[in-house]
Amino acid sequence: MSDKRTTIDVPNVGALTVATHVDGDPYISGWIELGNIFEPHILRVLTRFLGPGDRFLDVGGNLGWFAMIGSRLVGDSGHVDAIEPDPDNYRLLVRNLRDNGCRNVRTWQGGAGEQSGCVALYRSEENRGDHRIAAVPIPGRKTVTVPIRSVDAHLRWNRRVDTALIDTQGSEVHIFRGMRKVLRRNPLMRIIFEYWPHGLENCGSTTLELAGIVKQHGWRLWLLDDGTREIAADDLVQLAKHDFTPASGRHADVVALSLRDEAAVEFMRHEENSHPLQSVCVPGEL
Repeated sequence: MSDKRTTIDVPNVGALTVATHVDGDPYISGWIELGNIFEPHILRVLTRFLGPGDRFLDVGGNLGWFAMIGSRLVGDSGHVDAIEPDPDNYRLLVRNLRDNGCRNVRTWQGGAGEQSGCVALYRSEENRGDHRIAAVPIPGRKTVTVPIRSVDAHLRWNRRVDTALIDTQGSEVHIFRGMRKVLRRNPLMRIIFEYWPHGLENCGSTTLELAGIVKQHGWRLWLLDDGTREIAADDLVQLAKHDFTPASGRHADVVALSLRDEAAVEFMRHEENSHPLQSVCVPGEL
């Protein structure tokens, strides 16, 4: 059976033809098949952060949604690196990049972490965006062995990164630790990462460690959760004790910026005063 294909007009990007999971996935493929824009709050940020000639890093690329968008936004003079560990997701990622003429993207099938090796990827049959490199077994899930390496190793010869999207279901702390050199070389890098206290614990880290990394780099943060809210590093820890407890399963996306990046900071602070960003919308509503 062939993959399903849906054509969507993405605001500020253009038409994309997207091949989705043929055996069902309501969380990503399902939304796209209905004609919805997947994660429009991230799209809104990326369309302001990325421009022609930029270099974009997509860690946890899934079926290639943001890799395709990034490819269009950075243009022929720009470059995208897309990393995805799951074999089925990766196959769709490669196909979607090919079908949409995204020739400025380098892909790698594997996970990102602190060091090189091989790990077990715990695959979710219900949510193809919830595969995890977990520190403890996840009952009821099948595993596949995948290679893993640090972002520093992956980008050894590609030293510049302007914007990074890191959505890896809880491996974010390990990924940040494995990209120390890249972060040092790119102090103004704009970063969007997933904040999910349950996922962090499941993958062997904590919100306290995540907050420590934020403090080390001096990042200012904006929480994208039914709106845009500026927060500090310590708020990540406090949120994990209240609204985002591991038991709640709640998660959100976070934008991390250097305060020296005045244009991006101004944009995010303007977002705080704008209408709340919705988690799902139909094309044309952004």
